[in-house]
Amino acid sequence: MRLDPTKGQSKTPEYLALNPRGKVQTLTNGEFVVRESIAIMAYLEREMPDPALRRCSQRRSR
Repeated sequence: MRLDPTKGQSKTPEYLALNPRGKVQTLTNGEFVVRESIAIMAYLEREMPDPALRRCSQRRSR
């Protein structure tokens, strides 16, 4: 689901059922829901390791 929080779309009953705080960073995979950005990054890295997410040290070296 894509939404525009500037239009109040993160406050609809459907979205609040996924994320009761109404925050935009919500990832769903079937019935599985991840609501926090760090947890989303960890989930994506674990579930989809290729291509790998950049590490902090790689970003600093550029």
